[in-house]
Amino acid sequence: MTNKDVNSKERALIIAFRMFFGEKINVKETAETYGVSKRTILRDISSIRHVLADKDLANYRFELKYNESHNNYNIFDNGILTLEEALLVLMTLAGNIPDINSDSLNKVSKGITDLVATSKRRQLGPALLNAKESYMALSNKKDILPRVKKFLIWTIDHKTIHFTDASADCSLDGVPLSIFVRNRDCFVLMYVAGDINRNIVYPIDKLTNLSESKKEIKISRTNLESHGDFY
Repeated sequence: MTNKDVNSKERALIIAFRMFFGEKINVKETAETYGVSKRTILRDISSIRHVLADKDLANYRFELKYNESHNNYNIFDNGILTLEEALLVLMTLAGNIPDINSDSLNKVSKGITDLVATSKRRQLGPALLNAKESYMALSNKKDILPRVKKFLIWTIDHKTIHFTDASADCSLDGVPLSIFVRNRDCFVLMYVAGDINRNIVYPIDKLTNLSESKKEIKISRTNLESHGDFY
């Protein structure tokens, strides 16, 4: 199928996706691409504008704009975070980032940037640079994010897991209650059953042989609300 074979609905959808991915649409060039008139493309663009403005969609993020000086249309992203909110996140990130490698840091930074309005993203450059400069020897860092993802899922589901505490060289069963970062280290608050029966805070990188346990530990409100001892 060529561009000229698509029907009107497909064409409008393709044009919308092209704009969502940052492309600027010139009416004359687009009309030639699809073998239709400029009026037809303008009608497609009008349909896209009406869909984005539909109140039932509760869309407050994206809007279609026309750039008169460049004679093209694009979808403008108003963002989810304000510039100030994104800067606060990035500054916090620079001071408290856990042990992750360069690729993961770049992905996190880009993810935060993509939540800001298109017109404001360039202003985040200095904060991004500061986050990277504050985090030394990135190439030598291991990536803790896959392990954090595991614990996050177990925490949400209140899963009982079996693990080895490398610092004490013992195997235990427990339920992860929360994850947090302190002084650039990542910790997990865990309710540990057995001879201990209390909440304990472990450095997440000190726990090994992680697996879901065959046992099931019930968590009470007291367990959830109480603090843990650091190990």
